[in-house]
Amino acid sequence: MAGIGFAKLRNGRARQMVRSICEGGKAMKKAKRLKKIAAGVLALSLILPMMAGCKNSVGSKSATASADTSVKTKITVWAANRQDIDYVQSAIADYNKTNPNGVEIDYSVYTDNYVQALQLAYSTDAAPDLMCDSGTFFITYVNKGYFLPLNKYLTSSYKARFGDDAFLKGINVINGKIYSLPAIVTTPRLIVNEDVFKQAGISSYPASMTDLVNDANIISSKLKSQGVYGFAGNLKSPSQFVARTLVQILELSGNPIREGYNLKTAKYDFTPYKPILKAFNQIFTSDAAFPGCEALDIDPLRAQFANGKIGMYISWSHGEPGVYKNQFPTKVNWTMASLPTIDGKVKSTQDINLADRWFYVNGHTKNPEKAFKALQFFYSDNYLKGYYENGLSIVNVPSVLKVAKTPDVVQRMPLVQMTKSDAVWPNIPTGVTPEGTDYYTTFVKLILTKNETDAQYDSTLKDLNTRYNNGLQDAVSNGQTEKIQYKDFDPAAPTKVLK
Repeated sequence: MAGIGFAKLRNGRARQMVRSICEGGKAMKKAKRLKKIAAGVLALSLILPMMAGCKNSVGSKSATASADTSVKTKITVWAANRQDIDYVQSAIADYNKTNPNGVEIDYSVYTDNYVQALQLAYSTDAAPDLMCDSGTFFITYVNKGYFLPLNKYLTSSYKARFGDDAFLKGINVINGKIYSLPAIVTTPRLIVNEDVFKQAGISSYPASMTDLVNDANIISSKLKSQGVYGFAGNLKSPSQFVARTLVQILELSGNPIREGYNLKTAKYDFTPYKPILKAFNQIFTSDAAFPGCEALDIDPLRAQFANGKIGMYISWSHGEPGVYKNQFPTKVNWTMASLPTIDGKVKSTQDINLADRWFYVNGHTKNPEKAFKALQFFYSDNYLKGYYENGLSIVNVPSVLKVAKTPDVVQRMPLVQMTKSDAVWPNIPTGVTPEGTDYYTTFVKLILTKNETDAQYDSTLKDLNTRYNNGLQDAVSNGQTEKIQYKDFDPAAPTKVLK
């Protein structure tokens, strides 16, 4: 039980439960009442060590630095990125010493299984006061009271800081309630080792999936004797790989489909992914790919890229500059390029992640006013200015951009910032649970299986369509979700339907 990590279980109720178990039986008298909590805590004990490690790891470092915590209210904050940890902890330490709000921020980072940790924390009343956005967690749980509406805390002048399109229906505004604010934005880019491209004699970046396959093969054929390979993917986590590759490549190719869901027809249709899947299959079933990608997480992949062993991979634009500046410092000359499309033509836009959402306040926090004060710190011009100038992410708050200097990374890599081909897309229904394997796992299996025929691709994708549409219908019938349909949806101008 020593691996549970008391630094993570900030909630007194959950912490007391763990301490009782550790002391050897004092909790037995309350076993029935605490049975559910204990189950959640035990599950947390299995997950948290994998994410945060021991107490002195990055994940469990506390950014508290106040000498007089007795008169301050501790506000716990969870996040999922660690490439910015040095800046964040320094800024929080200064805030904790100087803020007049009676707030002490206790900040923790979870790099793996972040969503599972949040789910378990909510089930044991141990969820943080503030949490960073991740995937579909917000849209899945917003109607269950997990998040605090911010409307009464937001003045007109404060809202004006965030500019146009800062509050969009279905994104950060649900049934008229504002749950989060814009701060940073990101979308996938092709991450390129320019040194490797030069060594391989490639003078331009791949525009089509065919180009991607060819370039990956050229790099490996010329440089694998040096341990250098053309392309890599973090296939150990199918959802993470698919979410930063196939999803946006299809969108950019002109399809009104997000994560398999057709926003015009309100039905799932995975068939258009076929040419992208076949192209990746050519890469990952040959020497064009870095060996062992099926067991590769994103950080080990980044470490190999920083060591000059990978020519290309795809990842989020906001994270990589900080990664190669702080987490895996590298001498590699690298840059960002646009994602390839199916046929080499950009016909629409790709969705922006984290658009208009960043941090949320726990709907069950015991200190909502203090939690909002902490939220304001993370959204302050001063904090975001330093965040942007240090090249840790792309900030899209107008009041910040007016006073911030353009960071070196943006000058060197313009595609770190958003372009006209990046836009906010509507959400899709949540709570859809198909029978059998999910589409992420199914996609990666197709990508890794040799000698698949066209008929096998067609059959697998048709089966996905059937299972997901049946799951959608079941979820609608059970009141778990609603179909989302925009008959006039245009993937080239996706934000129009949200206004």
